[in-house]
Amino acid sequence: MKKKVLSILLSVACVFSLAACNTAGSSASKPEAALSETVTRQSESTGADTEAPSDGPYETTTKGSALDGSGLLIGCIFINVENSIYANMKNDMEQQSGVWGNEFMFVTAEEAAEQISAVENMMDAGCNAIIVHISNAEAIESTLQNAVDRGVNVLAFDGQSPSAVKSYVADNYNSGYNTGKMTGEWINANLNGKAKVGLFTYTKMEVLVERDKGLRDGLAATAPGAEITIDSEDYTISMGVNGAENFLQAVPDLDVLMSFNGSAALGGYQTFQATGINDDKHAIFAVDGAPEEFTAIAEGGCYRGTTSMGFNDLGYLMLGDAIKACLGMDTGEEVSLWPVATVTQENVQDFIK
Repeated sequence: MKKKVLSILLSVACVFSLAACNTAGSSASKPEAALSETVTRQSESTGADTEAPSDGPYETTTKGSALDGSGLLIGCIFINVENSIYANMKNDMEQQSGVWGNEFMFVTAEEAAEQISAVENMMDAGCNAIIVHISNAEAIESTLQNAVDRGVNVLAFDGQSPSAVKSYVADNYNSGYNTGKMTGEWINANLNGKAKVGLFTYTKMEVLVERDKGLRDGLAATAPGAEITIDSEDYTISMGVNGAENFLQAVPDLDVLMSFNGSAALGGYQTFQATGINDDKHAIFAVDGAPEEFTAIAEGGCYRGTTSMGFNDLGYLMLGDAIKACLGMDTGEEVSLWPVATVTQENVQDFIK
C-alpha cells in the first residue's frame, strides 16, 4: 500500500515569504509532459479491446495530458457553485470531459446527508469514479467505503478519506497564515503598523477552522498593532457585498478587509468601490486565487493580493486522476497537498490565463 504522504512538496519559503513567491515559479508552473505508456485492457462496458495508459510512474495530470476516458462515467459532488472557484473548476472539468471522452455527472450537496444521497445516486447511475468535496469526513466515510466495495474509485476533495484512491487537501493553516502575513506586511509598510481589519471567515467546515486560525495568527505575528475589529461568516459574492456594507456601518474607519476566500472578498471589493474606498490607504487580501481575483488585483486598486491555491489546474488534475484510477494507472501518493503561491499586483500577470 502506498504511504500516505504529501506528494507535492512545497517550499516553506513559498508559504511564509513573499519574496520567494513573487513569481509564478514552480508552484504555478504547469508540467507539459504527456502520458505515453499504453497497455491493452478489456472494456467492461463494451467488451472491446481498448488502448489504455499503463501503470507507469505518476505524472501530474494537466489540461494537455493525453488520456482516453471513453466509456467512463465520472461523477463529481461539490458543496456549491456559488463560490466562483468551484464554478470555474466544474466548467473546466465539463469542457475537458469532451476532450478526454468521458461522461461527466455533476451535482451540488453541502450537508453530509445530502452528500451521502448524492454518492448513492451516482453509484446507481453507474459512475466509475466519484470526486467528492468532503464536508464532514466522519459522517460520509461508510458511504464512501461502500462505493469502493462496489468497484467505484473515490477521490476526496478538500478533505481526506481512507477509502479514497486519492485525497486532495489544502494546507489551510499555512495558506491562511500566508494571507495574514501578506496583510500585516502591507499594514506595516502603509499604515505604520496600525489598522482596523474586517475578516470574512467560515468555520462550519472543519478544514476551514485551521484557515481562520492561520489568518489571525499570520496577521498578529506580522502586525501586532493591527486589530480585527469585526468578522462575519460570509462566503459568496453577494454575502461579501452585504457583509462589507455591514462592516462599514459598524466600523466607518475600517482600513483593511481580509477574507478566507475569494468570493466574499470580491463582494467586499464591489462595496469598497461603490463607496469610494479604493485608495492607497485601504486594502483587501484573500485566500483562493480565482480568475476574477486576478483581474481585480491587476486593476491596481485596493484589492492587493491573494494566496493562490492552484485552482487553475486542480479541476483538470482531479478529473485526470479519476480517469487514471479507472484505467489502472498510477495516481501518485494517496494524499496531495495543493500548491500555493502569493499573488500581488507585482506578479499577477503571471497568473492570468
